Amino acid sequence: MILGIWKLTRINTIVNRVVPYTRPGSIILLHANDPCDQSLKAVSVIVGELRRKGSRFVTVSELLRQWKTL
Repeated sequence: MILGIWKLTRINTIVNRVVPYTRPGSIILLHANDPCDQSLKAVSVIVGELRRKGSRFVTVSELLRQWKTL
């Protein structure tokens, strides 16, 4: 049970370190090398929260094309 709580806390920590600081044009980089896959599990939470805030996700190539037209 304690291990489960630690995993949830770690996922929430990752989400709280990403979502409030994401701005238009942000690139989010997460390392998926943790043994319990918290980074991978946090991605769905991050995407959901950012979509609720109106964010749209694009490839890096598309992002760079958009910057060139500014």
